[in-house]
Amino acid sequence: MFRIILLVLAATASSGQTFEVAAIHPAAPLPGENATRPRITTNPDRLTARDATLLDCIEWAWNVREYQVSGPDWIRTEKFDIAAKAPRPSATAELRAMLQALLADRFALRLRRETRELPALAIVVAKHGPKLHAAPPDEAPGIQRTGPGLRLAFTAQTVADLAAFLSTLAVVDRPVLDATHLPGRYTFRLDLNEAVRANDPAAPSIGTVLTEQLGLRLEGRRMPLETLLLDHVEKPR
Repeated sequence: MFRIILLVLAATASSGQTFEVAAIHPAAPLPGENATRPRITTNPDRLTARDATLLDCIEWAWNVREYQVSGPDWIRTEKFDIAAKAPRPSATAELRAMLQALLADRFALRLRRETRELPALAIVVAKHGPKLHAAPPDEAPGIQRTGPGLRLAFTAQTVADLAAFLSTLAVVDRPVLDATHLPGRYTFRLDLNEAVRANDPAAPSIGTVLTEQLGLRLEGRRMPLETLLLDHVEKPR
């Protein structure tokens, strides 16, 4: 079952924000040592995509993850290079809107938002209770690295903020949502280095690390999640 939130997203950005100049070409393959670099990079007045799929571009433009996008297989396989210049220095949100408009124009992209029940991970309180400390009222919210890799300090963050952060990790293949009902903001440290070790079957899971360090755990559920469905898309000519 799903509930339609917005029937159609306009084919151009509603704000009227568009790039001044933009070029899209089939991708020139990246050298091997550069193959894992970020596909999309920005400066205040420029956006560059190298060896990027249309799915990569949609994810960046609408700030969603791969599992939130449904469309034809080629959006995940065919790759493009994009060079675009904004008319003025612009914030990231403005560049996202400009890329939305560009994709709508060059790929004849039309899509709609729906809320669907999808597999997800819910953060819940572990058996012996949370190991979280209430943040001082005047503490500024933020997430900072305190060491190499993913050794982190969270200040004045909600559990929902923690869930949103975990959802961005490459090792997490499903959205993470807060189901603890814990109010307020918390200050805590979290070391995820062991959990994100690549190709190591002995590495602890993210859920194990959360339980040991924060007194929280991850529980698999089907939960409502906003998705983008491509109603129409064409390869650029």
